[in-house]
Amino acid sequence: MIRNRLKRISIDFSYNIISSIISTATIQIILYPSLAKLLGDEKYGALLTFMGIINTISSSLLGSLNNVRLIRNEEYEKKGVKGDFNPLLIITLLISMVFCYIVFIYTYKTEVTLAIALVLVLGLHGFREYYFVGYRLKLNFRLNLIAKIFSSAGYIIGLLIAKTTAFWPFAFIAGELFSCIFIAFTTDVINEPIKFTPLCHSTVRKFVILICSGFVGNVFIYFDRLFIYPVLGAAAVSAYSVASYFGKSLAIILTPIASVLLSYYSRKDYNMTRKLFWITNVVTIGIAVLFIGFSYFAAPYVIKYLYPGIFESAKPYLFIGNTAATIGVVANMAQPAVLKYAPTFWQIIVLFVYGGVYLVSSIILVRMLGLYGFALSVAISNLTRTLILYLVGDKYVKTL
Repeated sequence: MIRNRLKRISIDFSYNIISSIISTATIQIILYPSLAKLLGDEKYGALLTFMGIINTISSSLLGSLNNVRLIRNEEYEKKGVKGDFNPLLIITLLISMVFCYIVFIYTYKTEVTLAIALVLVLGLHGFREYYFVGYRLKLNFRLNLIAKIFSSAGYIIGLLIAKTTAFWPFAFIAGELFSCIFIAFTTDVINEPIKFTPLCHSTVRKFVILICSGFVGNVFIYFDRLFIYPVLGAAAVSAYSVASYFGKSLAIILTPIASVLLSYYSRKDYNMTRKLFWITNVVTIGIAVLFIGFSYFAAPYVIKYLYPGIFESAKPYLFIGNTAATIGVVANMAQPAVLKYAPTFWQIIVLFVYGGVYLVSSIILVRMLGLYGFALSVAISNLTRTLILYLVGDKYVKTL
C-alpha cells in the first residue's frame, strides 16, 4: 500500500518536473531572451513590469480560487452539490480585466491596442490558472504535461508572429490560448453549473482570505519589477531580472511540485506527518545549496549567451540575485503544508510579516546600495518567510 502510494507520488512528481522543464526551456531559454534581443533594455523592462502585473493579479485571484476549490472539494462532494466556482470565476475575471485595463491606460500610459492585448493575456491566463484545478482534483498530472506542451508550442508560434508584427503580446496570447483550448476539452470542471449553492458563503469567505494572502504574496513575487521600475528605471528591471534568472528558473521547475503536494494533502486518504514535512524541507534545502553553488559558476556563461545585451549590467548582481530567488523556492516548498494544516489566519500573518520585512528593507537598502541593496532585501525577506513557515508547519502538522 505504502509502496504503491510512493510510486504514484513519484510518477506525479516526474510528470510535473518534466512539464516544468519544458515550460522553463520554452519561456526562459527561448521566449524571454528572444524578446529581450528584439526590444532592448528599456522596452524589455516595461514588458517584464506589465507581465508582472498580469501574473500578480491572475495568480492572486484565480490561483486562490483554484486552491479554494481544491481545499473545499471534499465538502461539496460530501453534500452532493455543484456550483459557485464558475460564477465566481466569471465575476473575478471581469473585475480583474477592467481593473488592469484602467491601470495600463492611466498609470502606465500604454496605447489602447497594447492595453487591450494585455487584458486578453490576463483573461486567458486567469482561465488557465483556475481550470488547471480539474487536473489537480483527479491527480491527473499527465494531462498537465500535455497542456504545457501545447502551451510551449503556442509560445513559439506566437514568438514568430511577434517578430513578424513587432508586437510582443502575440507571443503570450498564443501560448495562453493553446493551453486554454487543450484544458477546455480535457477537464469536466468547465461544465459545472453557473449557479450559487448554500455553501457559497463559506466558500467566498475562504476565497477572500486567500485572495488577501495570495495578493500580498504575489505582489512580492513580482516586487522587483513593480518597485524597481518607478525607482531605478526600466533598464534596472531588466538587469535584476536577468541577474536572478537562474534562481527564478529553479522556481519554475520546483514550485509546481508544491502544487502536487497540496493536491495530495487535500485528499482525505493522505496522512501527512511532521517527519515527512521535515524530510521535504531538508531535501529542498540540499537541492537549493547545490543549485546556488552550480549557478555561481554556470550563471555568467549562460547569461552572457542568452542575454548578451544585458549581461554587463546584470553581472554584479548574479550571485546575490540567484541566491535570493533560490531561498524563495525553499519557502514555496514549505507553503503547501501550512496552507492545508495551519489555521487560515497564519497565511495572513506569514505574508504580512514577510511583506513588511521586504518593503522596509527594500526602501532602506536601495537607498544605501542601489540595485544590490534590493537583491539583499529579497534574500533577507525570503529567509524570514522560510523560517516562519517552518515554525508554523512544525506546530500544526501531525506528529504521527
